Amino acid sequence: PPKAGKTKFCARLVHTTSVVYGNNVSVWAHEGGNEAFSAQLRAIHFDYTYNTGVGISDKKYGVSQDAILHDKFPSDELKQLELSSKMDLASNQDYGSIDYIDRPFEVETFLDDIDTSVKSNNSQVLVIDYLQLMGSAKNTSERERVAEAYKSTLNYCKKNNIAVISPGQYKQDVFDA
Repeated sequence: PPKAGKTKFCARLVHTTSVVYGNNVSVWAHEGGNEAFSAQLRAIHFDYTYNTGVGISDKKYGVSQDAILHDKFPSDELKQLELSSKMDLASNQDYGSIDYIDRPFEVETFLDDIDTSVKSNNSQVLVIDYLQLMGSAKNTSERERVAEAYKSTLNYCKKNNIAVISPGQYKQDVFDA
């Protein structure tokens, strides 16, 4: 359902893939946009950087996606620490790179855009947040668009040995057509 944490889950997977394992990722964050997805990723990285392995009394709280997006940090110290964390996320050579796809999200062209990102970034993982928002230049139903996009994405990823993560609510009858 809405606000169930699909984007947070995806951002956490992107962070783990990139930061912990050093693999490159392509992200299509259509639902909230690249800025919101990036802010969520930065909040996760802040927590990873400053709160991993420290006691509860030493944890730093208040850096969230909302705080980053709206510049509402609880203190200047936390804002400066987040800027440092942001720079680490963007420039650390030990981390994999993250390529954001910023194109029209249409069933007729989306695989070409994914292929461009995956190949230029040498991505091992693809995250699409989320497929149910797929549009079309043609007059096709949502059911037809999502079914076509889902099937073609799975085939592309299987053919190219790419892991794909695309949260959503699927009904089996969509894929039985």
